Amino acid sequence: MEKNIVSSFDVDHRTLEPGIYLRSIYSIDEKLAVRSWDLRFRRPMAKAPLDSGVVHTIEHLMAYYLRLDEKIGKRIVSFCPMGCLTGFYLSTMQDVEAEDVRQALAKMYKRVFPIKSTDDIVGLNEVQCGNPRLYAIEPTNEAMAEYMRVLFSEAEAAELGIAEVYKTKRGAKKVLICAPTVREYRAMRVALDKATELRNYYDLVEVGIGKALSASGVSRVLATSPVKYDMLVVVGFAASAEGRKQGDIVMPSRAIHHDTVIPEGFIPEITDPRKLLGTDPETVFTGDSFVNADIIRDIKARYGVDCGLFDMEIAAICQVAECYDNVPVFAIKYVSDVPEAGHSEHSYDEFADTHSDFTELLERIENVQF
Repeated sequence: MEKNIVSSFDVDHRTLEPGIYLRSIYSIDEKLAVRSWDLRFRRPMAKAPLDSGVVHTIEHLMAYYLRLDEKIGKRIVSFCPMGCLTGFYLSTMQDVEAEDVRQALAKMYKRVFPIKSTDDIVGLNEVQCGNPRLYAIEPTNEAMAEYMRVLFSEAEAAELGIAEVYKTKRGAKKVLICAPTVREYRAMRVALDKATELRNYYDLVEVGIGKALSASGVSRVLATSPVKYDMLVVVGFAASAEGRKQGDIVMPSRAIHHDTVIPEGFIPEITDPRKLLGTDPETVFTGDSFVNADIIRDIKARYGVDCGLFDMEIAAICQVAECYDNVPVFAIKYVSDVPEAGHSEHSYDEFADTHSDFTELLERIENVQF
């Protein structure tokens, strides 16, 4: 059978295992040739491919730090991801061998990983990168450790100073944190990046404001991500009824749409309350409007409650979670304003501008039982 012009098309991906493979040698002239290496992280079809944020992060790190290797650094031609998201291609000059690549990867891992924040991802900015908001911290650490375990035995890893690749997080869960606004996204991003050690693996997404945008934003992630999430978390700011004050952290125990004009029980898919993982007695009332004191009094009277939070996303996100295998939902909010106490939308803005530290929110998320 004639060899394919694209060497990787000659590989039976149904039986391909993770590892390092020499795929082709391209002769430039009689004295010069380039070797193409397949750095296969995941077995195709047998396991979920790498997340796009992980691929982008690894591309930045390897493309830079492998070029600093004293043996193969100056012999590297290019480093790029595979479109199937199961690995990467490394092109080198003809005198580089597989063991050279393997040792260079070990040295790079020891030098760079585990990454702790965006400061560790070289070139991740608007000047040097086309999409600097596409990255992942903990999932990248996990993917790289997994690949190192493929390339090195536990004894080899210990000898090379990368023994931590065999230390895994026991009972770690995969959590998707949903931030409705860009301010909430940035505050949560900072908290995640500066955390030194986390119990769970976190992805963060800005889902948009309001029921339609937030529901579609979460749906897009759940439909396209190879990760099966164990919990969804909604973070940020919310108005509160009297009984809470600005700055309180509330973890409501249920969510309901307050702006549905439908007879009770007529369409339970819309009108029934959704259970949340929070332990505070408050219900969060979701609607596509900013609430004032009169609206809050009306809601309390209609639902027969004395307390409550008010937002524009949580109940809608709960409905999406039901469609994806009933993923549990946890909501945690700073009280940004109390309209019954005279606060306005300006109070919300002022509070949100001055409360950008979500460290305590993250600490509470880490301790959720689910």
